[in-house]
Amino acid sequence: MRLELEPSTLAATLRGLPVGVWVGRAPDGVCVYANEAFERITGSRPLTDARVGNFCGAYRIFGRDGQPYPDSALAFVRALAEQQPVVADDLVVHRPDGAQVYLRTYGTPLRGADGRIAWVVVTLLDITAEVRRAEQGDLARHRLELAVRRAPIIIFDTDAEGRVTHSEGAGLKSLGVRDGELVGRSVFELYDDPTVHQNTRRVLAGESISTFTELGTAVVEGWMTPIRDAQGAVVGLTGVMTDVTARHRSQQAVSRSERMAAMGTLAASVAHEINNPLAYVLEGLRSLERELGAGLSARHRRLLNDVKEGAERVRTITSDLQTFTHRDEPTAEVDVARAVRTAAQMLASQLEPHARLYLELEDGVTVQASEPRIVQVLMNLLLNAKQAVQQVQRGSHHEIRVRVAAVRDEALIEVTDTGPGIAPEVRENIFEPFVTTKPVGEGSGLGLFVCRNLVAELKGKIEAESPSHGGARFRVRLPRAPTPERRQGARVLVIDDNVNLGRVMASALELQQHQVTVMHTGREAVEHLASGQRYDVIFCDLMMADVSGMDVYDELEARQSGAAGALVFMTGGAFTERAQKFLASVSNERLQKPFDICAQVERILARRGA
Repeated sequence: MRLELEPSTLAATLRGLPVGVWVGRAPDGVCVYANEAFERITGSRPLTDARVGNFCGAYRIFGRDGQPYPDSALAFVRALAEQQPVVADDLVVHRPDGAQVYLRTYGTPLRGADGRIAWVVVTLLDITAEVRRAEQGDLARHRLELAVRRAPIIIFDTDAEGRVTHSEGAGLKSLGVRDGELVGRSVFELYDDPTVHQNTRRVLAGESISTFTELGTAVVEGWMTPIRDAQGAVVGLTGVMTDVTARHRSQQAVSRSERMAAMGTLAASVAHEINNPLAYVLEGLRSLERELGAGLSARHRRLLNDVKEGAERVRTITSDLQTFTHRDEPTAEVDVARAVRTAAQMLASQLEPHARLYLELEDGVTVQASEPRIVQVLMNLLLNAKQAVQQVQRGSHHEIRVRVAAVRDEALIEVTDTGPGIAPEVRENIFEPFVTTKPVGEGSGLGLFVCRNLVAELKGKIEAESPSHGGARFRVRLPRAPTPERRQGARVLVIDDNVNLGRVMASALELQQHQVTVMHTGREAVEHLASGQRYDVIFCDLMMADVSGMDVYDELEARQSGAAGALVFMTGGAFTERAQKFLASVSNERLQKPFDICAQVERILARRGA
């Protein structure tokens, strides 16, 4: 278009400008001039039919909210209405090619010879890059704010003396403080920790470092670097820390688990060597007691009881060793009262200085479980009770009570203490890992978590409550083991390379009118069973010198699929990698030596009969 209000030299100048220039006639807005930059920015040639009232629709002008831009807010219309220069920078032109261009527009009114506004010059600047940079900055600030407010991080600064000048972040909660609460306080006074002091001095001396620090119950790791002025002098430090308490505790738990697993391998090896002779000692003592019966003199009965007690103590020690391993263990009928006595005896020296232990135990309440695991649950509950009573200064008046009773088809175990009780805010998650109300060093927060998992594996329940009279009570409910019916006359095969153990087991079974065959080599047993011999129960030692119980299983399965399913494995501790993998791969029942073989025959026959 030809610019009629100015000389042609001015039009040439406007045409070469990098900014868009559009001139509209007052008051209707008919375009009288537009330079090339206007067309390049908007993607459109000037429209001769565009007027006030349809500008935005004609040029596809929208606001930043995506809604059509109101004509009344355009620079042309506002300059006319206000009769002075105006600025509008919230326009977005949707070009025909699909691009969106953010604009800043300036409206400048020009007056004619009569002094009235005759034209309005509108200048358009493409500010798309500026807007995008601002949006990226806003996004970065939003992400940083979100991280500071939500993620477990701490951002802080200090001056050259180590006084905190800024502190914020959700991670401060783990230190027990809020945003800004530490400002004005010296790091050297806040934390009586040589490592914290040393790291702070290193950074204030000009060094950038990564840190890993324990601050009370919290563990933080991060990075600190000096703050320098224009001349390069250190005027403070800045740091970003992450609360890694939960991760650190998890790593410690994994490390403990690995150490326990290694100890478990050693314990299983030692227990295997002890359990074989111990099994025939205990079975021999039981047989002597059954055979002699009433014929025993009082002196001999006391002597026999003392020997049995000593052998049972050895059995308890080997069982205690095996609580160090987390591998699957054989299950059997466990007398809960006996397990309580074992746990109490093991912890007697720890409990006695803090509380008096009362046992209210109903004998004969049995569950189908691994005895070391039941003992572990009881030990954890007793230790939890001991740590609870330690928090209340009441001298020697503390009590810990353990009650065992049969309630219908359940075995009930209750452990009650006179400690401070369970706070309502932790009662809901007291069985979660790392939840503890005890002072630092008094509890890992894993004991009750382990109890819950072990009880759940036994299809039982555990719950906690604070009785009205004070203290805490933990109640465990487990399914009771069915009482086996007394049976006689079963055909039993015992495969064990320990001659003494085989002989004692046979003697005990024969007293109960069972028919017993004993074989001392796995090779002999395979040929015997492959010949068509049938037995009601087959006990097979897992670890034998020539052909192991695992080899017996594989050979029988190779000759006839399913034939090895009847084997009941006896083990004094599966400590080799092959034995562990084998037991994990088969479903055969396994029994931990030593055990009462007569009771196990009755239980197995009763279960198969059912």
